[in-house]
Amino acid sequence: MDALPPVGRFLGQEHHFVLRVYFEDTDLTSVVYHANYLRFMERARSDMLLAAGIDQRAAQE
Repeated sequence: MDALPPVGRFLGQEHHFVLRVYFEDTDLTSVVYHANYLRFMERARSDMLLAAGIDQRAAQE
């Protein structure tokens, strides 16, 4: 299965990843639920590795 192209991009040495926060990601006060930040960071990390040309599956082996 081919990987999708990265969503984020490198600007210099920084990786920028735009993420849409949905209503389901928030609590009753419309603030992002704290545990969701971990999911967001993992998405950005995976995208950064993809943009850098690093195959995560090969790195695990």
